Amino acid sequence: MTPPVPARHMERWQQLLVLAIAALLLLLAVLVGSQAYRTVFRPPPLRFTQDIYLPTRNDICPGDTVTYRPRLIVTRVPSLIVVARTLWSTGDQRTIVPDRDPSFFVWTEQERGAPVTRVVAYRLPTELPPGLYEIRGAATALNSDAAAYRVPFVIAESCFAKGRTS
Repeated sequence: MTPPVPARHMERWQQLLVLAIAALLLLLAVLVGSQAYRTVFRPPPLRFTQDIYLPTRNDICPGDTVTYRPRLIVTRVPSLIVVARTLWSTGDQRTIVPDRDPSFFVWTEQERGAPVTRVVAYRLPTELPPGLYEIRGAATALNSDAAAYRVPFVIAESCFAKGRTS
C-alpha cells in the first residue's frame, strides 16, 4: 500500500502575500471601474451644442463682420470660462489672426445645464484674399476640460469686383 500524500500547506507569509495581491487587484478593479463610470455616464463640464456653426449670411467679404450664434452648456459650476476666437485659413492651414483679447464669463448655479446662446460678431481684416476660412472658437474652464467649435465661410472672387471691397 502506498502511503498517503501529505496535503500542501501554505506558510503564513505565503497566505498573507496572496491576500495582499488579491486586495491590490480588487483595488485596481474598483479604480478602473469608477474611472470608466465617470467617463461614460458623467457629462463633460462644458460643451458647445454643435461642432460647426454657420454664419448668419453667406455673402462675406474682407472687412465685413461675420455673425453667428454659438450655444454653450456648462454642467460644472461655479466656473470661470475663457473663450478665445481665431481666424484660420483652411487653404494655408494656419492662423491668420490670433485672439489677443479673450472673453471671460462666470457661470453660477442658476445657469447650470441651461444652454447659453450669444450672438458673436467677428470683424474680418480688410486684406483677406479669396479663399476658405474658419473662425475657430474654444472655451475652457480654468479647472476642467475645453470645448471648441468652428464657423466656416468663403471669401469669393466676386468681393473684388469693381466697387465691392470694403
